Amino acid sequence: MPRWFRRGYRRWARHQLERRGYLDPLSKRPPDANPPDYSDLWFLYNVVRQRKPRSILEFGSGCSTVIMAQALADNLSQSYGEKRGYLYSVDAHPYWAKVTSDSIPKNLREFCEVSYSPLLEISYEGTPAFRHAKIPDVVPDLLYLDGPELTPERQIAVDVLDLEGRLLPGFYMVVDGRKANRDFLLRHLKRRYAYKYRRQFRNAVFALIP
Repeated sequence: MPRWFRRGYRRWARHQLERRGYLDPLSKRPPDANPPDYSDLWFLYNVVRQRKPRSILEFGSGCSTVIMAQALADNLSQSYGEKRGYLYSVDAHPYWAKVTSDSIPKNLREFCEVSYSPLLEISYEGTPAFRHAKIPDVVPDLLYLDGPELTPERQIAVDVLDLEGRLLPGFYMVVDGRKANRDFLLRHLKRRYAYKYRRQFRNAVFALIP
């Protein structure tokens, strides 16, 4: 995709979020926080709206946490009889976990929680990797992998592999960037997935095949 088109799409995605008032809470984030990627946020918002997950597990909290919580709230308010979805966001840094938690508006706090979990340095089949010490005991319908922050020595996080045996039909995962981690998952996931790399947006999606 040409660079000019990506820039134009980001502006359009920002407009879609801004005109709904969904970017207002993000202004509370500190100046040193990563700036929002409006393309990613609009994509995630629509994934949640369309798939209507009951349980979302996110690795790496931030702007996406607020936007996905907003999508869950919209699912509930715009669908009669819709069951409430819930977002569990896990962050490996206590500071950023608190920053995200503080930026969530009061009306969205019933749809999500942000927890801190330290990282364990492990070896997974001979590959240096990270694993969170503790994650919520849930079976996600949707998983967003955007954390933890990786290092030159450790480019892999294996929490998804730990969860795989419990996943149910309809499971959907979005991996944001993280090429080495994405390729590692492709080699080590044991179940069958419909996989698509969205080159223009630098993310990948995995849909569990029943």
